[in-house]
Amino acid sequence: MAGSGAPQPLAENSTDYNPDAHRILDTNDLARWMDDQIRELEIGNFTVAESIHIDMPPQEIIRILRYLMLAWWHCPTRQHERKERLIWVEGVCGLSATFQLLKESEDELPAPVRREKDSIEISTSGALRRSSLTGQLHQERWRLINHSTGGVALGVQLPCNPSMRVGQLIIFRNPAASGESWLFGIIRWLSQEQEDEIKVGIQYLSDEATPVALRDPNSESTRPLAALEISVEQASRPMPPQLVTEHGVYQPGKEVFIKADRQETRIRASKLIEATSSLDRFYFERLGD
Repeated sequence: MAGSGAPQPLAENSTDYNPDAHRILDTNDLARWMDDQIRELEIGNFTVAESIHIDMPPQEIIRILRYLMLAWWHCPTRQHERKERLIWVEGVCGLSATFQLLKESEDELPAPVRREKDSIEISTSGALRRSSLTGQLHQERWRLINHSTGGVALGVQLPCNPSMRVGQLIIFRNPAASGESWLFGIIRWLSQEQEDEIKVGIQYLSDEATPVALRDPNSESTRPLAALEISVEQASRPMPPQLVTEHGVYQPGKEVFIKADRQETRIRASKLIEATSSLDRFYFERLGD
């Protein structure tokens, strides 16, 4: 490692090691050194504190070194196991597009097959197909990089849909897996490592969403708004239903009407879950027809 330059790879074409210009970072020796200092301080040899260059009492130095050792040997791990995949999925981005796609998919047969939460049906047969059309809605094709129980990472070719931004709703599924359920999520991060592709990190919401038309009786506009009713299953306790709307709809205690399957229901907005630049997601309670 050069004193002020970038780290050099230890390969055949790397620069010859020069003790005057390079230093090797040996993590094993560093851990052993910290362990030795802790032992010396614990037996009362406080002279080693001078070599640590920390202006603190010996007991505080021991506490700091123990913390470093714990962090060194027990570094944080992912909460959910990441599973590497290389497959193409198809879907749309944005609340309006998701609403339209689900409305067009209601008549599809066979009925969607429920999958395990950490499972995406993978099939190489027919997976590398071009973007498709469901009715009049154009579905985009994205590369599935990896997935876990909490979400997925997708590779999106540039230039991409302007709706592909943090806080936006997204829906997708594997086109090669017949009858697979749609997967819903919210974009949490974007990164670019290649000139022609960006990586998109998505947090799962649920695999149970119903498109509903939202009507605000106090609004001057008579045009209903696209919304999604989200059902979340949790074994420990029952969860109230959620509603995803465009940003700015949510107000605490606001009463509106949602319509699904020709039945209109009056609801009251309760606790806000999140508000992004694109959407509002909140709990609600049903008040009746």
